[in-house]
Amino acid sequence: MNWSVYAYMGVVLVLSGALLGIIVYYYKKDREDKVESPKFSMLDDDDVLDTGGKAAIRKRYAGKGII
Repeated sequence: MNWSVYAYMGVVLVLSGALLGIIVYYYKKDREDKVESPKFSMLDDDDVLDTGGKAAIRKRYAGKGII
């Protein structure tokens, strides 16, 4: 084998390791609350829209600099 095969394998291994590292970091149990909280916040906002409308959302986020 020549050096280009080793270089290609090295690049593939480095990129595979980086992807694996990102996956492990993102799906750790420690980050679960941070990753899942926006989803539950949006679901809560949908419930508010169903029951109280935009006024309820404005009241909920008043003073937080969001609206």
